[in-house]
Amino acid sequence: MPLRRAKANSIQSLGPKPSSFGKRLRGLLRKWRVGFARALVRLAFHVAKAGTKPYEPLEISGRIYQNVRESESRWHAIAAVLKEYDARNVLDVGCAEGWFVRRASADLKCFAIGVEASERVLISELTRLYDGLERAAVMTAFLSPEDILILPKFHAVICTSVVHHVIRREGLAAGQAFVLALSTRASKVMLFEMGTSHEKDWLNVLPRMEGGQETFVRDFLKDCGMTRIRLIATSKGFRGNDQRLLFSAEPPS
Repeated sequence: MPLRRAKANSIQSLGPKPSSFGKRLRGLLRKWRVGFARALVRLAFHVAKAGTKPYEPLEISGRIYQNVRESESRWHAIAAVLKEYDARNVLDVGCAEGWFVRRASADLKCFAIGVEASERVLISELTRLYDGLERAAVMTAFLSPEDILILPKFHAVICTSVVHHVIRREGLAAGQAFVLALSTRASKVMLFEMGTSHEKDWLNVLPRMEGGQETFVRDFLKDCGMTRIRLIATSKGFRGNDQRLLFSAEPPS
């Protein structure tokens, strides 16, 4: 009897396990499904961006698609501040296509979340899904100060070219309330930029910046309780005719 058992065991060990073929087949099907899904994502990306030039750069499969707003110098200035404050997590409010979210994740290994009210998030999420970008996400939301206050805190908050839209809709006090709420979500630093009354699109919308853009923004941030306000970069505005100033500031202690 023991000899028969040993012989049977040796025969079973010679051949593949009954389930090995099924496992290999399931593995192949899984790879095919993932490959097919990625192909559909790439196709959806090209359909979504067809005929449009994004506000911020887009990257998919190593190719960068150019955009209408200068972003590289702004990112380098932001990255320097994120490194200075050792920011390990970042919130970008009004992130457009999520370029700063992507760079914070890829370049600095931050956990980065972007929030954008427009349909631009569709294209950025398609690029993220296709490339399998880690530690990054972009969501659709129209944030009020009340919404902002229920968000978790982040080391750094980025708010670029957003507040002038709030001021246009609801006035200067609403813009201040928006930034004040954001300041409570930043535990270390905020990066801030806004449109100017000198730009054609905002000439009759924003308060006159009689003392210049830098003085206006510094006073605006001070009124929101921000401290250690520093000018860190200049870049061309949306139409490319006027300079916008990028600031870093620390939240109220």
